Amino acid sequence: MITLGLDPHPASHTVVALDESGVSLGHLTVPNTAEGLTRLCEFSAQFTPRRWAVEGAGNHFICMFVEQLLCRGESVFSISPSLTSQYRARRGRKKNDIIDAGNVARALLANPQLPELNGVEQQRTLQELTRTQRRLSEQLKATRSAQQELASQSHVREVLQRVIDTLVSEVNTLERICCK
Repeated sequence: MITLGLDPHPASHTVVALDESGVSLGHLTVPNTAEGLTRLCEFSAQFTPRRWAVEGAGNHFICMFVEQLLCRGESVFSISPSLTSQYRARRGRKKNDIIDAGNVARALLANPQLPELNGVEQQRTLQELTRTQRRLSEQLKATRSAQQELASQSHVREVLQRVIDTLVSEVNTLERICCK
């Protein structure tokens, strides 16, 4: 089974093909256009059997491609960006799109229990979870910044700390749900 790790971005996508031992069989970077997505499909066609590991499969700039893969009966797994970054940190490698795409695939190889996406409805749910997690993370950052701007003896700091604690807990909960 060949694992295709896909690192999607708003402007481009990078895919790396790994064999079952984690050896790279090739990679491709394409623009996020209809032509680029066609080239991804052409690249993937040389690998059978195959499965896709897509980082953040619910992101708006890749979800239509993921939906197309699912409609064609492809095996697709959503890999949480936090899982990819943990894998990169363990391997001590620097960040670039090819390395990240390889780490997306390696994350699936190392975590075979991850569930396969099984339809468009599950994809929409994943997209909602990912979007909500991103928004809560942004709110957490803003709340921490607001807390730091306050005087150290301000009573409002305690209120903001409770908000921060709640946001951290809920972001972690959503991350666990997204990784299931």
